[in-house]
Amino acid sequence: AERATAPLARARGDAQTQAKAIRAELRKDPKLCTKLVKENSDGPNKARNGELGVWWKGAPTPKFFQAVETLELNKFSEVVESPFGFHILLRKKAPETT
Repeated sequence: AERATAPLARARGDAQTQAKAIRAELRKDPKLCTKLVKENSDGPNKARNGELGVWWKGAPTPKFFQAVETLELNKFSEVVESPFGFHILLRKKAPETT
């Protein structure tokens, strides 16, 4: 990630390899998602099990949006790279609004 600092900074290839290994684990057992987030996430949303919340078209980054836009509900993306690092996204139904 562009903004990563020690001890989070690691080689791009190492981070990508780790993300691909996590994605492979999710293919075998999607129920491992929460456990894998807790064990591997370096992001600020780790405490919320990786939940990013609701975001609107084009946000938070174009790569995130493109990946999610093509996903079926309740499916995981392939590994997505952004300026923040490598990610595996899960598309969920947006909450109902009144």
